[in-house]
Amino acid sequence: MQLLRTYPARRHGHSFAPAGERSIARGYLKVLGRARSAAALDAWHATGERGARPPGRLRTYEVPRVSRPTLAWAAPLYRAFYDPDGRPRSPRRSGSF
Repeated sequence: MQLLRTYPARRHGHSFAPAGERSIARGYLKVLGRARSAAALDAWHATGERGARPPGRLRTYEVPRVSRPTLAWAAPLYRAFYDPDGRPRSPRRSGSF
Protein backbone atom coordinates (compact mmCIF):
# COMPACT_ATOMS: atom_id res chain seq x y z
CA MET A 1 0.00 0.00 0.00
CA GLN A 2 1.38 3.36 -0.96
CA LEU A 3 0.85 6.06 1.62
CA LEU A 4 2.66 9.04 0.13
CA ARG A 5 4.00 10.27 -3.16
CA THR A 6 5.61 13.64 -3.83
CA TYR A 7 5.16 15.25 -7.23
CA PRO A 8 6.18 18.58 -8.73
CA ALA A 9 3.91 21.42 -9.77
CA ARG A 10 2.80 21.14 -13.40
CA ARG A 11 1.84 23.83 -15.86
CA HIS A 12 -1.86 22.91 -15.77
CA GLY A 13 -1.62 21.30 -12.34
CA HIS A 14 -3.32 18.28 -10.90
CA SER A 15 -6.98 18.53 -9.95
CA PHE A 16 -6.19 17.22 -6.46
CA ALA A 17 -3.13 19.46 -5.87
CA PRO A 18 -2.72 22.34 -8.34
CA ALA A 19 0.63 23.45 -6.88
CA GLY A 20 2.08 19.94 -6.56
CA GLU A 21 3.06 18.26 -3.31
CA ARG A 22 6.67 18.44 -2.14
CA SER A 23 6.35 18.48 1.64
CA ILE A 24 6.42 15.06 3.23
CA ALA A 25 4.98 16.42 6.48
CA ARG A 26 2.01 17.96 4.65
CA GLY A 27 1.50 14.70 2.77
CA TYR A 28 1.44 12.68 5.97
CA LEU A 29 -1.08 15.09 7.50
CA LYS A 30 -3.33 14.50 4.47
CA VAL A 31 -2.95 10.73 4.88
CA LEU A 32 -3.88 10.88 8.57
CA GLY A 33 -6.90 13.06 7.82
CA ARG A 34 -8.11 10.61 5.19
CA ALA A 35 -7.61 7.68 7.57
CA ARG A 36 -9.71 9.43 10.22
CA SER A 37 -12.48 10.15 7.73
CA ALA A 38 -12.39 6.51 6.55
CA ALA A 39 -12.69 5.31 10.14
CA ALA A 40 -15.59 7.70 10.76
CA LEU A 41 -17.34 6.53 7.59
CA ASP A 42 -16.90 2.87 8.57
CA ALA A 43 -18.29 3.59 12.03
CA TRP A 44 -21.27 5.38 10.47
CA HIS A 45 -22.03 2.36 8.26
CA ALA A 46 -21.58 -0.05 11.18
CA THR A 47 -24.11 1.82 13.32
CA GLY A 48 -26.87 1.57 10.75
CA GLU A 49 -26.24 4.83 8.88
CA ARG A 50 -27.93 7.04 11.47
CA GLY A 51 -27.28 10.76 11.56
CA ALA A 52 -25.36 12.92 9.11
CA ARG A 53 -23.00 11.10 6.74
CA PRO A 54 -19.34 11.87 7.49
CA PRO A 55 -17.18 13.20 4.65
CA GLY A 56 -15.00 10.90 2.61
CA ARG A 57 -15.25 8.09 0.12
CA LEU A 58 -12.72 5.55 1.39
CA ARG A 59 -13.81 2.50 3.34
CA THR A 60 -11.83 -0.45 4.58
CA TYR A 61 -12.26 -3.70 2.70
CA GLU A 62 -12.61 -6.83 4.74
CA VAL A 63 -11.57 -9.94 2.86
CA PRO A 64 -14.34 -12.54 3.08
CA ARG A 65 -13.43 -15.80 4.79
CA VAL A 66 -13.46 -18.91 2.64
CA SER A 67 -14.52 -22.20 4.20
CA ARG A 68 -12.26 -25.26 4.16
CA PRO A 69 -14.50 -27.26 1.81
CA THR A 70 -14.49 -24.40 -0.68
CA LEU A 71 -10.71 -24.12 -0.43
CA ALA A 72 -10.40 -27.88 -1.00
CA TRP A 73 -11.88 -27.63 -4.49
CA ALA A 74 -11.06 -24.01 -5.41
CA ALA A 75 -7.31 -23.94 -4.66
CA PRO A 76 -6.34 -26.76 -7.10
CA LEU A 77 -8.51 -25.24 -9.84
CA TYR A 78 -6.99 -21.83 -9.25
CA ARG A 79 -3.44 -23.21 -9.50
CA ALA A 80 -4.30 -25.23 -12.61
CA PHE A 81 -6.06 -22.56 -14.66
CA TYR A 82 -5.02 -19.11 -13.48
CA ASP A 83 -1.71 -17.63 -14.55
CA PRO A 84 -0.99 -14.02 -13.55
CA ASP A 85 1.51 -13.68 -16.41
CA GLY A 86 -1.11 -14.61 -19.01
CA ARG A 87 0.99 -17.40 -20.48
CA PRO A 88 -0.57 -19.95 -22.82
CA ARG A 89 -1.26 -23.36 -21.31
CA SER A 90 1.59 -25.33 -22.96
CA PRO A 91 4.49 -23.02 -21.85
CA ARG A 92 2.94 -22.78 -18.39
CA ARG A 93 2.90 -26.59 -18.03
CA SER A 94 6.48 -26.98 -19.25
CA GLY A 95 7.75 -24.22 -16.96
CA SER A 96 9.19 -22.18 -19.84
CA PHE A 97 8.44 -18.72 -21.20
